[in-house]
Amino acid sequence: MRIQTALAATWMAIVVLSPIASADQPPAQDDLTKQINFLRENSGKNAIARDVVAAEIGVIFRRDPRAFNELMKLLQEAPIDVKGDAAIALGYLGDERGIEPLRQLLKDLDSRIEASRIPFKPPLVDAFKKSDLTEDEFRQATMLYETKYSIASALARLGQKSVSKILLEALECPRTSLARVRAAVALGVLKDPETVEPLIELLKHKERFVAISAAGILADIGDSRAVEPLIENLDRLNVFAVEALVKIGDSRAFKPLRERTQSKDEVVRITAAEGLYHLGEKQYLDVIIEALKSSAIVESIPVSYIAAQKLRMLGDKRAIPALEEAAKRDPNNAEIKKIVEELRGKK
Repeated sequence: MRIQTALAATWMAIVVLSPIASADQPPAQDDLTKQINFLRENSGKNAIARDVVAAEIGVIFRRDPRAFNELMKLLQEAPIDVKGDAAIALGYLGDERGIEPLRQLLKDLDSRIEASRIPFKPPLVDAFKKSDLTEDEFRQATMLYETKYSIASALARLGQKSVSKILLEALECPRTSLARVRAAVALGVLKDPETVEPLIELLKHKERFVAISAAGILADIGDSRAVEPLIENLDRLNVFAVEALVKIGDSRAFKPLRERTQSKDEVVRITAAEGLYHLGEKQYLDVIIEALKSSAIVESIPVSYIAAQKLRMLGDKRAIPALEEAAKRDPNNAEIKKIVEELRGKK
């Protein structure tokens, strides 16, 4: 039971839409040697492709005894950015033997950052503007931080709550950085109650991605301390705050969500109704059904389309007659006909 994974979709869009500089074709998933070599040979380029391959190694070769040893070689011998890839793979691999080597590398990186006299400290969002580094110098400096954040994300997957503070820092990386996407996911995996108060503060962050990430992580943690702050940020975060409130499941969410079903904004009404539906108030399905009649368009997307997709995800057969009527009003709309067929076939 959940609202459409808006936060997950946002993370995926950031990864997919980020530029990949002439990426080499990633190797076959079932060839460990080629995947390890791909990481080794692509230092300084193809960051997104390397990130995908690192995760694949950890997941696909979890039971392969060669994987841990090959990743340890990378951790010890590879360039700094590939060490970060090896760390990501070790996190997905889930082998606790990786904890101490990763901790040591994290310590070494801190010493290296300190010794480098980098003229800025996190958060990194505005760091370039405040420093007198060239673009290339800034890239080299941030690579140290991003490798540090990769290692912290890996340690989080291995259950090490000591890295929570580092991951919170990583959320405020530059917007093109994969580090903050990894950090958001890792904090959700870690579910550290100690991060609740800092995450609540981040709900007010000036950058929308950071605030949205904080809402998603708070949803994963499920701590009731987040309920009132999420309610306070409903207008700004809309679906992301609603999704978090639904996942936490606190009764305090009912009143503000009911009020939002009366909003003049049709998307706000739909989102609130979907949240209430998931919280057990099935009668609010009617609010979403009513939106099928809308002729409004929001950011190039018809409200009626948004409503139809919500009904598809809810899978409630009571929506079939209204969807059939919508199909009659727009006989060329194959998507609505498909949704009707899907609901009819549902058990």
